[in-house]
Amino acid sequence: QRRATAHQARQISHSREVAFEKLTAQGLTVSATEDSSDTVPIGNVISWSVAKQPSLVAGDQVLQGTVINLVVSNGPALRAVPLIVGLNLEQATAVAAELGLVLGGSADSFSNDAAAGLVGAQSPPPGEMVPKDSTIVYSISLGPDLVALPNIVGINFVESEKRLLEAGFVVGEVSGRKSYRMKSASVKGVAIKNGEMLPRGSIIDMVFP
Repeated sequence: QRRATAHQARQISHSREVAFEKLTAQGLTVSATEDSSDTVPIGNVISWSVAKQPSLVAGDQVLQGTVINLVVSNGPALRAVPLIVGLNLEQATAVAAELGLVLGGSADSFSNDAAAGLVGAQSPPPGEMVPKDSTIVYSISLGPDLVALPNIVGINFVESEKRLLEAGFVVGEVSGRKSYRMKSASVKGVAIKNGEMLPRGSIIDMVFP
């Protein structure tokens, strides 16, 4: 059988079509698979090897009909969105950049998850898979959105529930006889008083006689 040189396969910057044309013109058989690459454009050849003889390099002699395996780029791999809530802007920018992502700011907002001045919210959420160069939209925390607990201790359930909902709280566990005046209220087991400043959305548990 005639022999052909494998040097044409060296053209790994070529598109899949050009590589196929150059190799088949030498009487070689071409097989292609795809893989992700952050640097090689979509459709271009990332690497090549000689089937069953992976140690061969460009310029080595092979028989015509030899299979040349091409690996073709299908673009950058998806990456998981990192958690940036709780970081300062410099830290968040560095974390995003390491993954080939960028940040985009939005209006500052209240946050119960991060101190004032840190990143308080982000979109997409952590763990979501996105392409390279995607934007993570963030907002800087203004701190927790605190609301005064309305006067509920000492009144019945119907009125206390109404006041809590109007103030932005959530009614939690209720024990005792609701028609009586409330004895105490708490958040996560910690007693609270009328007028106390609490994060909006707190779950208020109530005890009646």
